Amino acid sequence: MGDPSPSRPQPVAPGAVILREVTAGDRFLIRRWLDAPKVAAWFGSRASAQAIVFGALDSPSAITRMIIAEGVAAGYVQAIDDGSTMHPEVPVGAVRADIVIGDERYRGRGAGTAALRLLIDEIFSTTLAPAVTIQVPIAREAQVRAIEAAGFRWQTLVDDPGLGRSWLLALVRPRV
Repeated sequence: MGDPSPSRPQPVAPGAVILREVTAGDRFLIRRWLDAPKVAAWFGSRASAQAIVFGALDSPSAITRMIIAEGVAAGYVQAIDDGSTMHPEVPVGAVRADIVIGDERYRGRGAGTAALRLLIDEIFSTTLAPAVTIQVPIAREAQVRAIEAAGFRWQTLVDDPGLGRSWLLALVRPRV
């Protein structure tokens, strides 16, 4: 008899995820990912997704990176200090992270968690940000678990105009 449970995708191998600078040619791929209903829903709508991502891509102070998993452009990650992290539970000056795993073959395989860890390392080594935050709609529990695996911790619930009721998670800069 075979295993009655559906097979789980194999996790991405350790070290198989890197971040690289976004190029002009990447914008078309990012736009295609943002147009996908599952990705647009993460941001509340396609218009919200494009405003958030392309606003960061056009900001000289944002960190914007392509996620490369196993040699494939699998997603996009960004960090920006846009003032949206102003909550009593979060240190002043925190930056907000956003992530898109656009290539469905890499969803649920640890690529997003690995990419967030790399982004966090870059933020804390190149900026003075005291913390990194990320918001996740409450209906997306699987994504919350992946973000927790990157080191983020639940802070509070927020009502976001684009995302609706969402968890605000934060990772505070480690004390040295």
